[in-house]
Amino acid sequence: MKSNKSGLCKALLAVAMALVLAPVGASGAESAAAGAKAGKMDDAPARDWLARWEKYIENGSRNRYCDREMGEEIGWLVAPFLNGFYYGYAATQDPKWADRLVDWADALIKRGVKEPDGYIGWPKGGTGGAVSQDFYTDSLLGEAMALRPIVLMAGEIAKTPALKAKHGPKAEEYLRLAGQVFEKWNARGCWREVKEGGGWVAMPPPLAGALPGVPRFCGKPCSSRVACPARRSLGMLSPMPGTCPRNSGVGMPPSPQT
Repeated sequence: MKSNKSGLCKALLAVAMALVLAPVGASGAESAAAGAKAGKMDDAPARDWLARWEKYIENGSRNRYCDREMGEEIGWLVAPFLNGFYYGYAATQDPKWADRLVDWADALIKRGVKEPDGYIGWPKGGTGGAVSQDFYTDSLLGEAMALRPIVLMAGEIAKTPALKAKHGPKAEEYLRLAGQVFEKWNARGCWREVKEGGGWVAMPPPLAGALPGVPRFCGKPCSSRVACPARRSLGMLSPMPGTCPRNSGVGMPPSPQT
């Protein structure tokens, strides 16, 4: 727990420094234009801050959270570095930061698993709550946090000839994945309409069987490889290895590793 908190603090500091260095804007080109209009920062402190930030994010990224984190941790430990690389590019227009983001994004994406409802996710056990010791869950929040800088960089790649020549197919891949992840959470009923708009929610496992259109698990002993309507409808929950969801009253899909 201590190492995770330390890693989170370092990651957040790295992206915060990048945000200070980058003019406010959705893209590198727009940021540069906004910066020119607002007035350029004095060269000496800009160089000093940039050097400090670069040293910090380079040292922090040696942890390679992208190679191992799953679940919500991809939001808290991977996403800050992805944001740092994106805003590093926005502040400097140096393609090495685009390369670093692509490296981390690919390391994360290749570890995604196909879940019981057919969508890709990064599920993890032991995430807290009543079922966390027996089931894997994936995280809407973690995936959204990680995909945001990836999608933003895909936009930069698409409109920058040098980046497009090198990473164009990757940018297209990232956009497709983001669309599929959006579709996944929407299909799982996690969007709720409200009077003034809507919001994303995570489905509480104890309520799953009570929601319209989501059948309950039959309660009979079964193999984790059996596909039933309840399992298919709750793709975000998967039994941990060696467990079987018996007599729980709630539909649970098979482990992503089976």
